[in-house]
This record gives sequence, C-alpha cells and structure tokens, in this order.
Amino acid sequence: MALGDRIKKVRLARQMTLAQVADCAHCSVGLLSQIENSKVMPSIKTLTAIAQCLRISPGEFFEKLEDPSEVAVVSAGDRSTAGGMELLGQREVGVEKSVTLHLLNLAPGQSISPQSFAGHKLIYCLRGQITVALGGQEHVVSQGQTASFSAEQPHVLVNQTGAPAEAILLVTPRM
Repeated sequence: MALGDRIKKVRLARQMTLAQVADCAHCSVGLLSQIENSKVMPSIKTLTAIAQCLRISPGEFFEKLEDPSEVAVVSAGDRSTAGGMELLGQREVGVEKSVTLHLLNLAPGQSISPQSFAGHKLIYCLRGQITVALGGQEHVVSQGQTASFSAEQPHVLVNQTGAPAEAILLVTPRM
C-alpha cells in the first residue's frame, strides 16, 4: 500500500474529511488530495502534521507497506560477514527497524563484543555450545537448544569450549 493510500485509509477510519485534516495540518485541501492520490510526496513537516491530526506517529505510515507477495532471496555470495556472524537475511518491519537472521560461527574462545539494543535475540545452536552472558549470569546453549532474551541489557555471546560452535541467530527490534 502506497503512502498516500495509507494516509487516506487512516483518515477515513477516523471519519475525517479532507478539509478537516487539511485545516488541522495547515495545508490546502488540494495538497492533501495530491498526497493521498500519490501525485506528490509530503515534506517531513507536512507528514508530521498530518500524523498528529490523525493521532498516529509518522512512522506508522511506513510500517508494513511492503508488497505482501514480495519474496527476498539472498544468494550465498551476496551475504556479508563480520566478527563471526554471516548475515543470512534481513526484512524491514518499519521505519529504521528490521529483523535479521545470522549464521554465527565462533571459534574456541571467540566472543561477540558486548551489545545492547531495544529488541530481542533468539539463538538456535546447530553444533557445539554457546554461552550467553547476561545480567551477571551465564547460560549455556548446547546443540539443538534455543535461548531467547531481551537484548536491552549488555550481553556477550562466547564459545567457552575447545570446539567450534555454530548457531542461527534471529535479531528483532522492539515494536
């Protein structure tokens, strides 16, 4: 659904006329009509004013605007790797928010630097053991096990064994 369609859908759901929203957002009815019909893109200032009039955050206009039939395929050669993590795939779920899927390979003694962010992590251990150090405690995740946790506290993922460890890591933002 296009931005203009989303604005119109919210306006109609709020049972507001073009004139009411235009007056509240301090823009002309003609401009609002052009925005809703995807003839022009609103400025950030105008979009913010429209959102305030419709009692939503501007970011809500952009959430889940993707085509529901879209499939994103990432070839092995197109994946990026950094610090023992290979990015398998990524999907946008809102403004500056994405869900990412990583293949995590940790050599014996290797760790992922301390991290924290507003979101969650889920780890599925494919082989070996990975220790999640979080909140002063260590949680061992062995082959075939999963662990999920809020990533808001600083945490470290480490392989404390003498054998390589491999896991699938799903990272999601707080919604």
